[in-house]
Amino acid sequence: QATACTVRKALVRRGVLAAAWLALGAAPIAGGQTQGVRVQVIDRGQADGILIRTPNGRWIVIDGGLDPQQAESMAGLWNVDSIALAILSHRHRDHLGGMDEILEGFPIGRYIGHLRDCPGTAADDAIREILARRGILAQGPGGDTVVVDGVRFVVLPPDPDDICPGEENTNSVLVRMEFGAFSMLFTGDAETAEREWLMEHHPRLLDVTVLKASHHGSRNGVDGDVGGR
Repeated sequence: QATACTVRKALVRRGVLAAAWLALGAAPIAGGQTQGVRVQVIDRGQADGILIRTPNGRWIVIDGGLDPQQAESMAGLWNVDSIALAILSHRHRDHLGGMDEILEGFPIGRYIGHLRDCPGTAADDAIREILARRGILAQGPGGDTVVVDGVRFVVLPPDPDDICPGEENTNSVLVRMEFGAFSMLFTGDAETAEREWLMEHHPRLLDVTVLKASHHGSRNGVDGDVGGR
């Protein structure tokens, strides 16, 4: 019989999970309870916002949704008081829209996202200003791995020959989360060209337990190669 967790994993594979907690990679602790990683794919309509809680209650956010509502919900509904790691997949408003409020509203341990001032990307000028003014440790994507409370976040390397692509979706920062034997891939709005480059150069990183479908599950956001399982 499928558990709630396995059913929710199946929904994620189909790209339709909206607002349910996923308790992942749970390990036993004192008193027979379990602790693990919890992933909240926030229902932001046609926008992306993902909140992750580590076993000891540290928080990671991937994308900021469309507007300030996500930051307000993080504080009011989930009692987030600080963020260990904030990641912006790319600079379209349905991912970027609420990130400036998140960076302004919480202590931030580290920020990962595109920092280069590419032509036609003025939408992230405010984010660069906030990062500098608040002294937030910031880095661009480049094949780095960040560990937060035993949870690994592998930032997949970008195509070095396409630093400022004309299509922002193909500039998405992809992140692989690992906890024990469990892995999950967050793909932003990566389209076919970017996924094909990663399949050619880093196929092992794309073989995961759960795939968060790219580009909101649209036709150019999913294929049979990425995800593996």
